[in-house]
Amino acid sequence: MSSQKDQDEFTALQESNDARSIEEMISDDRYEEWPIEKVEVGEDNSYSVTFDRSTGTTLTMPEGKSVKVGDMLRLYPGGFGCMRHGFAINGEVIEWKTPWERFADRVKWLADYDRRKREDFTKQQAELDRKYEALPAPLKARIDRFRAADPKFRMDAEAYEMAAVWDAPKIAEALDRRLRPGKTPRSSSIDFVIFRLRNRTRRCPVWTRVIPGTRSVVR
Repeated sequence: MSSQKDQDEFTALQESNDARSIEEMISDDRYEEWPIEKVEVGEDNSYSVTFDRSTGTTLTMPEGKSVKVGDMLRLYPGGFGCMRHGFAINGEVIEWKTPWERFADRVKWLADYDRRKREDFTKQQAELDRKYEALPAPLKARIDRFRAADPKFRMDAEAYEMAAVWDAPKIAEALDRRLRPGKTPRSSSIDFVIFRLRNRTRRCPVWTRVIPGTRSVVR
């Protein structure tokens, strides 16, 4: 899950000669600002706020501070789709994370994801093995190719792939029932399902991430 971008960012942080104070960094940071249009109070001093007509976010305020309709919300950085690393209310900065703190959050997320993924696979492995053994030979071969191409495939993506191929025999059986009497297909229905799965794989970019350097796993 960690990417070259993460590695490049870590290197850039290590080599940075930025000597600005936090106040100077905040001052130099870009932001956008809107009046708050709607407020819903949550637990632990959290507030769900709506601004810019329909955009929403959740703010956690320090003890003794609150948010109300009409307050000016400033988000760092500005721009649609940007991950927030700070906010201010009526010009008062409530939260702002340094580049190192943002990277630390990313590492923490990666660590949590890695643990969760390994724990989930341990829980699912017996069921995945059972389903694998029950697959028709062409679909078994498909799973085998994924496993051979990427040692981490089982943990990273086998549950996703098994969900796709597990119903393939049922689809093939349904296709066989729909054939008109006396009509002979050019190939078996299970081969047709394999063909459709192959095309789906070629269109889906997830496999180029799971197995780097390959345009398609199934040839």
